[in-house]
Parts: sequence; structure tokens; C-alpha cells
Amino acid sequence: MKKILALSFLFFSLTVSLALAEENNISIEPYSGYSTVKGDVQKFRLFQWMKDGSVWGIKDLSFSRNFREDTTFSFEGSTIPSENDVDVNFSLDKQQLGFLNFDYQLFRKYYDGTGGYYYPFSTLGVNELTQDLRMDIGHLDIEFGPHLSDAFDLSFLVEHHMKEGAKSRLSWTAVTETATRYIGPSWQDIDETTDAYALRAGTEFAGFDVKGENRWEFVNSNLFREEKYLSTASGSGTKIRRQWQEPRSDLMTTTLSAGKWFNEEKSFLNFGYRFYDMDNTEFENLFEYDENGNRNVSYSNDKTKPGATADNNYDLHTWTGLFKTDLPHHLSFVGDMKAEMVKRQGESIYPDDAGDGDGIPDTYEINIAENNLYRFGQKGSLRYSGLPKTSLYLEGEFEQTRNWLTEELRNVSGETAANTANDFNRETLTFIGKSIATLGARVVPTKEFNITAQARRRMGSNDYDDIIESSASSSARSAFIDVQKIYSNEFNTKLTYKPLRWLQSSFRYQYLDNKYDTRVQSQDTQKALMLSHIFTYDVYLQPKDQFLLNASFSNQDMKTSTPAGSIAGTTQTPGFNSNVSSWLLSGSYLPKENLTFTNTMVYSVANNFDDFSSSGLALGEDFNKMDLTLGMNWKPKENINVEPHYSYNVYNTDTTSADYGDYTAHVIWLDLSFDW
Repeated sequence: MKKILALSFLFFSLTVSLALAEENNISIEPYSGYSTVKGDVQKFRLFQWMKDGSVWGIKDLSFSRNFREDTTFSFEGSTIPSENDVDVNFSLDKQQLGFLNFDYQLFRKYYDGTGGYYYPFSTLGVNELTQDLRMDIGHLDIEFGPHLSDAFDLSFLVEHHMKEGAKSRLSWTAVTETATRYIGPSWQDIDETTDAYALRAGTEFAGFDVKGENRWEFVNSNLFREEKYLSTASGSGTKIRRQWQEPRSDLMTTTLSAGKWFNEEKSFLNFGYRFYDMDNTEFENLFEYDENGNRNVSYSNDKTKPGATADNNYDLHTWTGLFKTDLPHHLSFVGDMKAEMVKRQGESIYPDDAGDGDGIPDTYEINIAENNLYRFGQKGSLRYSGLPKTSLYLEGEFEQTRNWLTEELRNVSGETAANTANDFNRETLTFIGKSIATLGARVVPTKEFNITAQARRRMGSNDYDDIIESSASSSARSAFIDVQKIYSNEFNTKLTYKPLRWLQSSFRYQYLDNKYDTRVQSQDTQKALMLSHIFTYDVYLQPKDQFLLNASFSNQDMKTSTPAGSIAGTTQTPGFNSNVSSWLLSGSYLPKENLTFTNTMVYSVANNFDDFSSSGLALGEDFNKMDLTLGMNWKPKENINVEPHYSYNVYNTDTTSADYGDYTAHVIWLDLSFDW
């Protein structure tokens, strides 16, 4: 129905515009294409954002018209029905009366239903979902308001957002053959809508440009998740876990801001305030079934939770201030601050019916939490342009957070006696500090050569102090981290050289070094590291006006290591590499003024499985991917364009070790455009 309505509106607009063609500026671009895929169709859809088979539609339709001297109307739209892709927007404005803006978009995302790949399994090494995984995402915006005066603005906004479809999830399930590996795919069905209403106003007061908005949002979701366990043997290894969730949220936001230029337009001052309130409720059912779809509660680690509920409230107050000015001696300064106050309250009831599965909970787990958070942030930057052919900048950013959290868990009886061994309550005070220092420069020593460079240091600290902790079993629950510190060093530089009018080359280097120090209760500090180098080289050639060539090469060399790499035995997760190399080649040739040939090739290769060859973990990437596109633009007449295209897409994996899902695809499409 949505597709039919959008198409009807599009063609109705086209008919009206053609009837008024003498006074309109009209452009229309029909589109048709066809693709054939050999291999993994879902992965092709995921990477290319398109379905296989035939597609057609209107890629662009636009026109505008002036009615009398005080009214204007403009329209832009497109639709590809087979892709559920629609984009329609128009605006109507009448002086001395008001305006209306309309925007509607609908598009589709595709997902891959393949889980992890574990090559030592001969039967269940790779598993795929049978569901058609696609998600339709759309939004509708309508804004209208009167033209009151030059000193006062008023508008009303109505929005509708939606998500509908099924997508794969990363909560992979256990797959058991000669061992157990969590590589089984899972999926979730989503039906979500958001309705929003807003009132916006603006005016000038005491020289300040004052703006305000009040916004109300209502979010409703119906979610269904299925996780299917797989095994070459019958029993609990083939169970199916299904979860139904119905979260509901009501949100209200008030935003105010006031800004003013002064000091002969050299200085600017702005203040802002935002209040955000959210009330959230959620209902959940979680059951387990055997492989034939029959309810079963005899499995180990059973998850049978009928009628779980949660209620939450979230309040946020934010104050901001910004000041920027031009200083003497080629200096400029920008400073801003932020203060936030957050209050959260939540309560949930989590029933357990693992005993007999009769739908009446055996016990109830009640969680109560309250959170009060205060956050302050400061940021300042100083720029200097007094040196010849050089500009320098220095930035500093700081944030301090005080987070107070109280938690209480109680287990109460249902059909059976309560298990009070897990009861606990705690008050935790966390101090979080963040700081970022940045130094950068741009130097242009000659007209052919310029250099940019930037260095950045990040530091973060999280200090958890348990003020009160009481547990029936004398062991900590929930957050058990004492301290976590994060250090990050970044550096990037770009050198550009243009010795000739038709030749330009550039080299870019990016460095990132992250270190994580974490200490948990009664344990030594554990360290995790991530180191990344990215090298990129570009060259642009235009030896003749008719010929343009662009070539680029990029290599990312990234290494990650965690404490899990030091664990002996089969559970070891070694540090690993994430190295990817990519080549880009594009060019265009203009033999005639009305004829252009274009081509683009992108090739990427990753070979990151060697780290896991001994353990066989499904965490590596090993592939070669190429996308080649050829096109032509022919303009037989001033108002007609003809653009045929061909694309060849290949994705190859090393199916003996790390990856799965090869495909080869051929795509052809034709764009036509007419202007009058």
C-alpha cells in the first residue's frame, strides 16, 4: 500500500506538471536495470544494497513553478518499486501567508543470514538462515507555519518513522559437532514506529537570536527474536530459543538557545538549555522449544521467562555555553562548556518458570535501580595564523563525571520457595575523567606543496568505589570492575604535491595506538592493546582536457591483543591482525562534447586467518573483493541524456579456512533523463 500511494502521488505530480509544462522547469530520469548473481545472493544484496533480478522506476523527477508573483512550488521525487525505494519531497511557499514542506523517504536494507564459519566441522561448519532478511526503513516529515514577520518565526512539525522487516543478529548460537562453537546464526523480526510532534519558534530579543523547540515522541515496538541451536546429535543441542518483546517509550524534549554576534562581528556568544524526559515500559516473554517446535523446559541452563516487565524513567538537564572571538596578533579563540544532570529510575520483574513450564512462574527476580549522574565538560581551542604560509591550532577538551548508582535485587517466591542466595544491594560511586589534547598545523611552503599534520592524546579513567555492598552469598554481583584506564595516541599527516597543472599526488599516514588497563576485584591489572597504521596514496592525472585519471591505494595494518591471548588450552583467543588493502582506479574520457566514457574499479583483499589456523576460531577474514563499473553518458540533444552502465562484482573467499559466501554478479542498467 505504501508503495502504491507513493507511486500514485509521483505520477499524479508528473501528470499535473506536464499539463502546465509551458511554465514549468521539468526534469525526469527513468531507470531500469537487471542483475544476475551466481553464488551467495544474500551477501551480494548486503554489499551492493540492491536485489538481484530486474529493477525499474523513476530515478529522479523534479519540477518547479511560480504561481503569480508571490507563490512558489517545487517538487523532487524518485521511486524504484522493486527495491521499495521511494523519495518524495515538495515545498509550497506563499508570501504573507505561510509555507508547507513535505518529505517522505522509504528504503530497504539487506542482511546476510550466514553465521560464523568453522572449517574443522564437516557437517555444520557453515549454517545459513532460511528467512528472507530485509528491513524497510522510512520516515515522513511535514513542516508548516505562517509568515508572521521578519522578527518572528513559528512552525509546526509532524513526523512518522518506521522499521519493518527481519535482520540477522550477532548473538550467535552454540553449534556442536566434534566440539562446541558459537557460530550458529540468529535473526530478529522488527516492527517499530515513532510518531513525533514539535513546535518551533524564533525571534530576536535584546540583540540575541532566540530559538526554542518543544518535541513529543511516542515509540512503539514489537520484536521477535529466534536463536536456533544446532548439533549433529539430538537433545538440548538442537533447542530453539524464542523471545517476544514489546517496548514502549514516551519522550518529551524542550530545547532553548540564544546567540549574538558583537564586537563588530568579531565575537559570538551562545547559551543553550535542553530538558529531556523519557518514560519507558517493556513486556517480554522468553521460551525454549525442541527442534520440532514443542515447548521444552528440561534443557540445562533453561531460559523460560513468562511475562517479564520493566519500567524506567530518564530525566536529563543540559546547559551549554559557547564563546568565540578574534584576538589581536593573528589569534582566534573558541571555548565552550557543558553541564549535565541525569536521573534514572528503573524497576523490573523477571519471572522464572524453568521447573515445570506451566506458565506460572516458580520464582520472581525483582531489580530496583536508581542512578544520579553529574557531568561537566570544558573545551577550548586557539588558532594562530601569524607565521608566513603556516597556520597552527591547539585544542583541549576535558570532562568530569560523578555517577552514583544504587542497585537492589530480591528473589521472591512463586510456585516454589525463593532462592535468596542471590539477593544483594549495593551503592557504587564512580568517578570518570576524560581529557583530550590536540596539536595541529598546516604549512604551504610553495604553491606546489602543502602539508597538514595533527597529533592527539586521549586519556580516560573510570574509578569504581563500592560505598555499600551486601550479598547473601558474600560475592559481588553486577559491575565488578574496580578501575579502568584508557590511553590513546593518534597522529595523522597528509602531504600534497602538485608539480604540474595536470598532475597532483598526495600521501596520507594515520597512526592509532590504544591501551586499556583494567583491574577487577581481587585480580591483577590486565592490559589490552590495539595498534593501527593506515597508509594511503592518491594520484590525479589530467594530461588532456578530455582525459582524467584517479588512482588510489590504501593499506590498513591493525593488530589487537587481549588478556584472553595468554590463556592456555583450547579456550585461548590469540591476538589477531586486521589487515586490508584496497585499490581504486577511476577515469573518464571525453572524445566529444556530448559523449563521455567512465570507468571505476575497486579491489580489496584481506588475509587475516593465520592467527586462528591452530584454534579454528571463526574470527578471521580471508577474501578478495572487486567491483568494476563501466559507463557512458551520451547527450544526443541538449535536453536528453542517455547513460548505459555495466558492473561486474566478485567476492571470493578461502572456504578451506576462514570465510564463506562467494558470489559473481553482472549488473546492467540504463538511466535516461529529459529536461524541458
